[in-house]
Amino acid sequence: MWLLIMSAIKSPAQAPLPGQEQALKVFAKSKDREEKSNMAFALGYHFWSARKLSQAKQWFNTCLALTPVATDSNNVVNVLHLLANVYLNEAAYDSALFFCNKSFAAVEQIKNKYYLPNLYQTKGRIYMPLGDQVSAYSFYYN
Repeated sequence: MWLLIMSAIKSPAQAPLPGQEQALKVFAKSKDREEKSNMAFALGYHFWSARKLSQAKQWFNTCLALTPVATDSNNVVNVLHLLANVYLNEAAYDSALFFCNKSFAAVEQIKNKYYLPNLYQTKGRIYMPLGDQVSAYSFYYN
């Protein structure tokens, strides 16, 4: 009986993420650049949540290609921050630092400073494995 039940259930690795199919359909059909950018962000975030890092990077970079300039009404700062975290999880510290710095620069271009505390913490988390405890401490407790 157990084998019968298990054969009918898809494994989590094979099952699409919730909302993934809908976001892909909207992305493929949309002619609106902003809507495509939002769907690319949603797909990147779905893959990031599932820790499928290469797919997350692909969709986050697609989002940035569609919307390269940060505004208070788009996802650019968040995408850059999430890319920094993706690279941090891959132990690609130079890339993580690059995207974290780009995120700090993007925050300076907008009025909304909501992500700033998270950016300081992420930058501290990047410096820690690099052995720069002084910088890590200064960003963690800034």
